[in-house]
Amino acid sequence: MILFVDYTMRFPAFTLPFYNSLKTVRMNAKLIGGSKFLFPIIFAKMVVYCLLYRKVTIITSDLYFPARLKWIELLIFRLLKRIANVNIHHIVHNFKPHESSRDSEELIYNRYYGLCDQLIVLSDTARNKFIDKHNVLVLSHGIAFRDYGVSDVHKVSDEIRLLIFGQVRRYKGVLEFIRIIKEIDTVHLTIAGECKDVLLDKEISTLVSLSHNITYCNSYLESFELDNLLKATDVVVFPYVNITTSGAVYKALEYRKIIVTSDLPYFVELRDKGLVNFCFSSSDIRSLNAFLNSLRSKTFKERRDLSHLSWMNIVKSYVDAGAVS
Repeated sequence: MILFVDYTMRFPAFTLPFYNSLKTVRMNAKLIGGSKFLFPIIFAKMVVYCLLYRKVTIITSDLYFPARLKWIELLIFRLLKRIANVNIHHIVHNFKPHESSRDSEELIYNRYYGLCDQLIVLSDTARNKFIDKHNVLVLSHGIAFRDYGVSDVHKVSDEIRLLIFGQVRRYKGVLEFIRIIKEIDTVHLTIAGECKDVLLDKEISTLVSLSHNITYCNSYLESFELDNLLKATDVVVFPYVNITTSGAVYKALEYRKIIVTSDLPYFVELRDKGLVNFCFSSSDIRSLNAFLNSLRSKTFKERRDLSHLSWMNIVKSYVDAGAVS
């Protein structure tokens, strides 16, 4: 029996397609999820399933709880491992909290990882963060092969349309990239996504007001809005200053977009795998400018082979690795 537990469903880009493909391969699988406010009910369901079935593997999908609730979960998992011989597999999206340095959160992450029988990471860069790698399995993020009405051949605009999408947070390097791109006249940058950090929103708005080639929209993106933005853009940019995994990159791949990123090890890894087109350094703006100018008015033909990124292939890699019996 496989229990897939996602308390908040805030990681659906990985959780749902992974679970659906897993259920195709292994019929005896169950998804438990919903709202984090229902965590007592979710915990209760989890305990019942573990006691009813002789052998259970619990797959959890990220640490979105406040630290005080993670301590409760840690205690329950310890008890389940002791009384029901439960295996715990955890999909690591954030190796550590992005914007928190509280000791309590660092401690709960370390304790949680130590409890798991299998840690699933989505890049070699993430795996290298762990000192003890014996139970760390590397899987790729998958992509959905849907018909978005996007051609493999794309004519880049004279004024190159750049897009940064998703929730706007400090670790994503938006401020730093604005300072870079406002000096390049041949591009137009759209920043679209909700920013809950009031101070960051004010800083971005101030910089954008002084720029002629940047549009900033601070609001939650509905699926159809993101679809329209991705279809209309030439290049998707990820100027992050700290990351080991990004599902948003794979969304851009689904739309066959040119992808430009900062030169963090994770993005360099993706570039070396042929998934990212260009990595730039904040200290070498000339190379970024030269790359963007090389795209102007050119026809870009998609040459990346993405077939290995189907969700069924990802799940088969998980099963073939002996992660579940």
